[in-house]
Amino acid sequence: MILSDGDVLRPEHLWLEGAADTSESPKSHSGSLEDMERSAIEATLRDVGGNRKAAAAKLGIGLRTLYEKLKRYGMK
Repeated sequence: MILSDGDVLRPEHLWLEGAADTSESPKSHSGSLEDMERSAIEATLRDVGGNRKAAAAKLGIGLRTLYEKLKRYGMK
C-alpha cells in the first residue's frame, strides 16, 4: 500500500509480472523487502523532484519516518 497515492490499490501499485505498467517494477523480484522499500523510496523521490515532504505523502508515511528510512539506507 505504500506505493498507492490514494485509497484504491491498482495494478500499477503492485510489483507483479503482467501488471499494467511494469516500467517502475524492480529489475529483480528476488530482492529483500528492504531492497524493494529502498527502490520505492528512490523512485518516489525521483518522481517528486527530491521533495521529501511530497515523497512521504505519496508513500503514505510520515516525514519523520521517511527521514529515518533515508538514514537507515544511507540515502541523502
